[in-house]
Amino acid sequence: MAERCPWCGTEPLYVAYHDEEWGVPERDSRALWEKLILDGFQAGLAWITILRKREGFRRAFAGFEPAVIARWGEADVVRLLADPGIVRSRAKIEATIGNARAWEEIESREGFAPFLWGFVEGGPVQNRWRSLAEVPAETDVSSRLSKELKARGFRFCGPVITYAFMQATGMVNDHLVTCPTAADAPAIARIWEPVIRETTSTFSDEVKSPAAVAALVAERAAGGFPFLLAEAGGEPLGFASYAQFRGGNGYARSMEHTIILAPAARGQGTGRRLMEAIEAHAAARGAHSLWAGVSGENAAGIAFHAALGYAHAATLRETGFKFGRW
Repeated sequence: MAERCPWCGTEPLYVAYHDEEWGVPERDSRALWEKLILDGFQAGLAWITILRKREGFRRAFAGFEPAVIARWGEADVVRLLADPGIVRSRAKIEATIGNARAWEEIESREGFAPFLWGFVEGGPVQNRWRSLAEVPAETDVSSRLSKELKARGFRFCGPVITYAFMQATGMVNDHLVTCPTAADAPAIARIWEPVIRETTSTFSDEVKSPAAVAALVAERAAGGFPFLLAEAGGEPLGFASYAQFRGGNGYARSMEHTIILAPAARGQGTGRRLMEAIEAHAAARGAHSLWAGVSGENAAGIAFHAALGYAHAATLRETGFKFGRW
């Protein structure tokens, strides 16, 4: 079970992009156009270069409002060529102005977002790659999209660029199979929802939206804590995570974990495998202890932990309140 796709390395800006943006389905026509333009500017460069200049691009290109940029001319090209906050390529700048006009045409006829998402039948293609070596640089779909974009007047949109764009905007999910990120948030939220609504396994009564789960995954990742998702045949079976038991240096080596399984995954060994992965990760980072707060009504949870060698440490009476009872 991996923690994060390795391509983003440890650069904080790159890691945040991976955790919070890359692979999250984007449905906003303007935002999609912005991302396609930035991918075009990346041609011949590293994506981290574009990320570092992204705010400069946004300032220089009027917030990537295509209706504004479509009216630009030579004076604006000259202005942009003098702007050190962007990649100063005349060909790419001129293409951006032309691409804004092409966007307007598509947007007025059918909508840019529906046009793009139609190439994947309206929903993300869920790939299940296990290593970066398996991930393609382009596909038949990206080639078709590239060809159609060019026919509509776009430039700097070859099949490799369009596939990178499809990955970034969630048209395809190319996160490696056990890399839990914002892209996995809907699956995690679905597993979590009935536990919150129907049980006292957690005393929270607020169902977590995919956005809230994505934020939690990103928060844990920023602290170096994993959020592991178990799957089989593309179906989510359960997840596990851990973090510091309490704040402060005194608790820096004491961890508390959470593990939740879909009903169909219980009794199949999935929970044990998730716990083994969590324990190995915690041990590798020097954890001294791993705790679980298990409700007294959760007999299955108590038995599960006992079978793994966990010992009862304390009972906190009348501490959690839910469904009108302690």
